[in-house]
Amino acid sequence: MTTPISFRKLLSGIVTLAAVPFSRTARARLRHPRLYQLAGLRSPLTFHEYHSRIACSYFKNAPARMLVVGCNQGIECKAFVELNVAQVDGLDVVESTGAGFSHPRVSFLRTSAECIGIRDDTYDLVYSYATLEHVPDIDSAFSELVRVTRPGGIIYTLAAPLWNSRYGHHKPDLFRKYPWIHLRMSEEEIISFCEREGITDPSGRDDIGRHVRYMMNPQFFNKTAASHYLAVCDSLENVQVLDNKLNLESSRVLDRSVYDDLSSKGYTRQELLALGHIFVGRKLSL
Repeated sequence: MTTPISFRKLLSGIVTLAAVPFSRTARARLRHPRLYQLAGLRSPLTFHEYHSRIACSYFKNAPARMLVVGCNQGIECKAFVELNVAQVDGLDVVESTGAGFSHPRVSFLRTSAECIGIRDDTYDLVYSYATLEHVPDIDSAFSELVRVTRPGGIIYTLAAPLWNSRYGHHKPDLFRKYPWIHLRMSEEEIISFCEREGITDPSGRDDIGRHVRYMMNPQFFNKTAASHYLAVCDSLENVQVLDNKLNLESSRVLDRSVYDDLSSKGYTRQELLALGHIFVGRKLSL
């Protein structure tokens, strides 16, 4: 009789296979952090590190020069330094851009993704992780990412969580029990709801209204439909689309009463379950 193999042992075998000389993409995907979470193990990679490896796997050798769009204080650039990228430029709009990381091969630029002050055809790789959902005009942003990529170079973006997903407001610590609250109630209704339900700032430092006003402010979230991400990327000129898809959550997370409420407001099931958008494109020569 065959002895069942535990998931933990199975995962251990998969991780061991990562040492086999498959393609770089295959090896990187075997190390997906979600596999470790499912097995109750601590992943050796963060999700950002995982995607940074996938992005670099499109190159035979490490990219010579790349741009990290949404680098924040700069630590997001560290993964690419460790992957031997020769020159890493980090971009963000925050005042503290680059203040948290320093390296001889890293430079920083404080500007918007919608208007990058860099000449055409500069980068081998343009990468963005969990940033574009904050950019007001993603049409202009994607066009700019393509513009600054050199012919033959790669654009790799992951936007998540998208606004219409259950925690698109980026405050799951406050509203884990109340998914899609940001689509079902107005700002003032949410504040009143928090007061009635005793929902407070976990740190005890801020008024709950400050959290709610932040998450409902279009200055911080573009509130763009998931379907629009797909449409924008499909319409990009001079780009070979390698991947353009939505990561959908299981329909089990969408309660029937919540769906009935939101579908009456025009939201589709796909919009509500679209947690993230992934785009990978190769810029073509003119």
